[in-house]
Amino acid sequence: MKRTVVPRLRRHSVRKNIELQVVRFSLLCYRHPKWSLGLVLLALGLGSLALLKLRIDSSNEAYLKKQDPILQDYEKFQAEFGQREPIYIGVELPKVFSSAALHRLRQFVRALEEQVPYVERIDSLWNAHYPKSSSDSAGEVLNIVYYLDEEDLDRSETVGTEETTETANTTNVLARIEEQLRGDEAYRTYLLSESDSRFSAVVIYKQSLVEQKGAAAADGSPDFADSINLADFDDAALLAGPDFETNIGTNIEDGEPGAGNAAAPPLRQISAAEQDRRMSSATEQVIQSFQGPDFRIYATGSPLLVAHIEKELASNLKKFSILSFAVVIIFLLILLRNLAAVLAAVLILLSTLCLTLGAMALFDVPMTLPTQALPPFLLVIAIGDAIHLLSLLRTQKQENPELSREAILQQSVAHAGIPCFLTTLTTGLGFLSFTLASIAPVAHLGVFMVLGVLLAFVLTFSVIPAFQSFSHFSQLTQFTPLARLVSRQLPTRQNPGQSHQGALLKGVSRVCIRYSNLIISLGVALFGLSLWGAGRLHFGHDPLSWFPKRDFIRQSTQIIDQKFHGSIVMNMVLDTETPEGALEPDLLRENDRVVKELLVRQRRAKEQAASQLLSPVIRKLNRALLGSPAAYTIPDDSQAIAQELTLYESAQPKQLDDFLNFDKSVVHSGIRLSWGDSSRFVATVETLRQLGKKLLKWGQLSITGSATLMARVFDATITSTWRSYLLSISTVCLVLVFSSGRLRWGLLALLPNLLPIAVILGLLGFLGIPLDLFTMLSISIVIGLAVDDTIHILSSYSRVAKTEQGLQRENFERVSCHVFAHSGRAIILTSLILMAGFSTLLASYLHNFRAFSLLCVLAILLALLSDFFLLPALLYRLGFAKASNPKQAK
Repeated sequence: MKRTVVPRLRRHSVRKNIELQVVRFSLLCYRHPKWSLGLVLLALGLGSLALLKLRIDSSNEAYLKKQDPILQDYEKFQAEFGQREPIYIGVELPKVFSSAALHRLRQFVRALEEQVPYVERIDSLWNAHYPKSSSDSAGEVLNIVYYLDEEDLDRSETVGTEETTETANTTNVLARIEEQLRGDEAYRTYLLSESDSRFSAVVIYKQSLVEQKGAAAADGSPDFADSINLADFDDAALLAGPDFETNIGTNIEDGEPGAGNAAAPPLRQISAAEQDRRMSSATEQVIQSFQGPDFRIYATGSPLLVAHIEKELASNLKKFSILSFAVVIIFLLILLRNLAAVLAAVLILLSTLCLTLGAMALFDVPMTLPTQALPPFLLVIAIGDAIHLLSLLRTQKQENPELSREAILQQSVAHAGIPCFLTTLTTGLGFLSFTLASIAPVAHLGVFMVLGVLLAFVLTFSVIPAFQSFSHFSQLTQFTPLARLVSRQLPTRQNPGQSHQGALLKGVSRVCIRYSNLIISLGVALFGLSLWGAGRLHFGHDPLSWFPKRDFIRQSTQIIDQKFHGSIVMNMVLDTETPEGALEPDLLRENDRVVKELLVRQRRAKEQAASQLLSPVIRKLNRALLGSPAAYTIPDDSQAIAQELTLYESAQPKQLDDFLNFDKSVVHSGIRLSWGDSSRFVATVETLRQLGKKLLKWGQLSITGSATLMARVFDATITSTWRSYLLSISTVCLVLVFSSGRLRWGLLALLPNLLPIAVILGLLGFLGIPLDLFTMLSISIVIGLAVDDTIHILSSYSRVAKTEQGLQRENFERVSCHVFAHSGRAIILTSLILMAGFSTLLASYLHNFRAFSLLCVLAILLALLSDFFLLPALLYRLGFAKASNPKQAK
């Protein structure tokens, strides 16, 4: 058979040159199908192998770029003081200070010490202490006295067992200990609850990564990387899941008692994230074994929360990728009813997904919460170009049955090449604007979405031509009403006005013309109403609210925040750059005043807050050494403070590591805040900076911690996303003008693309839903999705205008019939598959993914209606002038 000759590239327009290049590439793949498919399959295999190394990271640090100053301050703090993000456990007892309750608490703490790996220390009532001085032949000696004595408690338990009741002496002793502990400034909000006497706290601190890496370097062993391998994710080692009460014991590996730190692998052999997972898993196992009606346990903290989110990420990545893929394939089978078409689409989808995610693994880019949207979005976006090309192949075969496969392919690619190229360009440029974002996952999403849409375009015009050389795509089996409706025979090019076109598409073209004024009025009114609702929008970022209300971590966090005045940490660090410079009395007093003033303001605003400061330790030491209650103050001499702290360190090593660095040039103050919207943390950071201005005369002040990182993520999200919006809309406007070939048409087509975005923003404003990272991300994705259909319609109008030698209002209805006949069906199919693909996220356990899914589905539906009704109405009324003479109109 004689081959179709493609003209050489000569003096053509840019559009024509692009079209000819795409046709050349497609015909090359058509003529060499074995090589084409072989290379695609090879790339698919390599991408699948690389995909196994994809890691997951949901920590707050993963949201910021390495050069971000806030992240650098946080890493510097960790280098000085280690990891100060504990697991905070609240225990509810009938009566805390009773022999039975304290004995049970002691067993619980011992079980944590024995079974939880990578623990530096565990703070509880059983190691709460105070200093006490005594004299001997060597002089004054500082002793550490523990409030609770195990021998006395054991003795009282024996008496209680024999007499079935506690002795009056034991009751009096425990009452005195309770009074002392509640009067101790360091413990009354840390290990005890001021508002509820039934609660006591157990705080688990993880071993410092600095110490772990130092130990690894000391013996010459290789260091470890902070990563999670997706291939190593074992559901049994993850957190319990949605229903803590029923799942916490079943989803965790069984371990023998005492297998905690002793049985843990060497620290250098596993990552920090893996350590957090094992700590969280072991902690939950201990909690499950002690949980009871008289011993209610609640647990929260960054390690638990991060491990909980990573568990959901790993589950969602596997579940929703498979579910989205299955939904897309089912829709293709129902709507196309062609085995070759479905196989080609499957190969395109799998190759696009595996190559893109494999590239993420190759460049060591982790999967995070924002990039979690990448797999389902890639699946549904990659099928768009394929559906348009498959639809045109079938249409050309129906209209020109006498043509060869190669000629049909050439005509179809020539028709679909430019629109598909422009949609790829628009989506790619829109996501490329994300690379300017300060949020690292958003920037990563932009880079790899650009790679994904480019791969989808190349694979579409290589895989489908290769399959075309083996089989026609036009042989359909119509057995469902939907399939019959969307695949109904279309009007021929010779007579596009024939009445045998699909009823839906024919009705749309008529409604657009006959009711154009009404459609435009409704569109403008809806746009104005949406802008009014968008004025009520407020920004927010609260990861805890992503979980259902019944979630154990969410419930625990709320209870602990209420009972212990906060669970998320903010650290204020003052670096004097002078050895022992942090021991200046005036500095310590001013530091104390700043933190207490912040607590007053927080509680005045009805927000929970608490602190952990060095000053109470110094005051207790001074009182103990001087032996007078009036000495509970900070000494006026820095040398005296240094001597007291030296005595304390000799009696209680490493207790000052929470507050001072090795040469005592840096002092750290810990502030616990209650979980909430990150906008609150932004205000708290700013308040603390204002209050701490007087501290600057002693050194450099920095504010860091999880709460500060969340505040930075919130601030960067707002600035980065709006910048991306402006760049995306500007890019869309330029591409619309280019695709239509007319400035007026491009500007008019912008309104149908902005309407879905405005409606979504207005709906969020009216419902009071905050505009957070995921809602902003969904709107950015909608910008890219909405413009794709518009480009296909405008390109069809432009092509028909050239064929008709001019487009006027009088022949617009006939031309619209032709445009919707050739592009409408593919647009409907693409929109249905997009909505079905995104709707799979409705089954997510996390609320943010459900909201993301709903917004995307609603926006796609609005974009479809805007392109089918508002766009033709605008072009009919405002797109061109009336014909000036009867001959031209005829």
